[in-house]
Amino acid sequence: MEDMTCGRPTKAGTPCWNRRISNRTAGCQNHATELERATEAAYWEGYRDGMRAGEEHGRQAARWEAERELREAEARETASRNHRERTPDGRQIVTVERGYAYAMPPGISVAVGDQVSIPAPYWHGSSAPPQRVTVTALGSSYTGSLVTAYPG
Repeated sequence: MEDMTCGRPTKAGTPCWNRRISNRTAGCQNHATELERATEAAYWEGYRDGMRAGEEHGRQAARWEAERELREAEARETASRNHRERTPDGRQIVTVERGYAYAMPPGISVAVGDQVSIPAPYWHGSSAPPQRVTVTALGSSYTGSLVTAYPG
């Protein structure tokens, strides 16, 4: 372990046995030079500034987390408010395994786990065959227009 005594000569000529200001300085409170005192003061000023910045960062992070939770709660509330199981003309709305919503033809109902055929994505081309997917949920919070899915 490092010796933390000053060791600088006293008026009597013997080494000083007082404790050094810190391990960053060589002298005790009585024998430290102005440079060592300034260095120590700058260290503690930086330390305090860092602590204040860390505390402010923590407060800001807590504010951001609270705002995020509020936004998520609003989104959940909006989604539940927009949730619908039937179209205005009475067709059943289903959500399939890819997360997309489709409407069933009039008078046809399916259950979760049933297979349905959906049109291929447009980038597959107009001659691509329909795709078979599984119904994962009844209803959706999607508010746009729906493509028709057919029982498979």
